[in-house]
Amino acid sequence: MRAWRERFDLQTSEVAEWMDVSPSVLTDYERGRRRSPGVQFVRRFAEALIALDLEKYRGRHVRELVGVLGLTRAVLAIGEYVYPVTAQDVCDAVKGEFVASEDRADVPVYGFTVIDSIQAILTMSGYDYLLLFGRSLNRVVAFTKVGSGRSPLVAIRVFPIKAHPVVVLHGPEHVDRVAIRIAEAERVPLILSKVGSVKELIEAFQSLGKMP
Repeated sequence: MRAWRERFDLQTSEVAEWMDVSPSVLTDYERGRRRSPGVQFVRRFAEALIALDLEKYRGRHVRELVGVLGLTRAVLAIGEYVYPVTAQDVCDAVKGEFVASEDRADVPVYGFTVIDSIQAILTMSGYDYLLLFGRSLNRVVAFTKVGSGRSPLVAIRVFPIKAHPVVVLHGPEHVDRVAIRIAEAERVPLILSKVGSVKELIEAFQSLGKMP
């Protein structure tokens, strides 16, 4: 919930006021001090984000999010975590190994996006990449059907992105040296996954962040 609120550039107090709840209640949910909120609370929370975005930003964040979610051919799975995990947790879950920026293994991760790299190349524009990476603060972005891993890292290098995600590559036996150098230069934790299939990869991401 915190990740979504921050994605919409909103303060806890204003979201809580719109929902007519105490800010401390919302903070407790965000920090895992309360059990997972019910469906009605989450629906009300989502309504607050949309309404406040329309009021404060003329719907800018909603339009950006729709742009990302509209990349249906390239996006295989997307999800948010109830509780944050670390890049190291991600690495363990996907049976991976760090190939760059392992010193940032403790960076928090609040959600995941799994991308079909071939469809991304065929269908995603430069603006689509900006939307994807620009809204990927504290997320893991996994690329499947990867040849060498160079293209996703070049995209990160080329576009003026302030918030670099954790990147997982699935498919190659070895990662391109240029990709590794870019990841090190940009301080991007880069993980090579060894799980057998894309289905297993998605299931590994979905299994994370469910328990405090």
